[in-house]
Amino acid sequence: MDDSFAWPYVLMICVRLVPVLLAIAFLLPSTAAADHRPNDDPATAACIREAAQRFQVPELALWVLLDVEAGKLGQVSTNTNGTYDIGPLQVNSWWLPKLAQFGITEDMVTNNLCINIGVGAWILAKELDRHKDIPRAIAYYHSPTPRHQRRYLGLVVGAIDRRLASRAKEPLAGNP
Repeated sequence: MDDSFAWPYVLMICVRLVPVLLAIAFLLPSTAAADHRPNDDPATAACIREAAQRFQVPELALWVLLDVEAGKLGQVSTNTNGTYDIGPLQVNSWWLPKLAQFGITEDMVTNNLCINIGVGAWILAKELDRHKDIPRAIAYYHSPTPRHQRRYLGLVVGAIDRRLASRAKEPLAGNP
């Protein structure tokens, strides 16, 4: 598909993504409860909660990015364009010079869970400020290239569906 047709396709995916996000926000008893699952790591949950508050981004968006990126602490993954992705949120090495201005090193992004998640939240906040909506910010978190954004948003929708499905299996509060 030609990249000139990218945004209509991205918007079509967003039409499905936005109602799912709204359903989570308005239908579940608490957005915080909907954001993470009981089997999610408590240390990760604490880092996500702190980063979401600090950078004013939705916790759910960070959980979904973590699910889709599927990186691990200490992991570095090479990309075909010569950059590499770092840690749980697979922060792209392109950001390292900017992070260095704040005293954040590559080692910190690679090996410190809360710093990696904080950097991911900071990047998402920058994209959200720039694009003014979550689906587009998430797409740009991954790549400025429309064809990569299309694929990524499809993965995001799948991650949200999995989180909703696991949430649906949990008993409601007060019910055995």
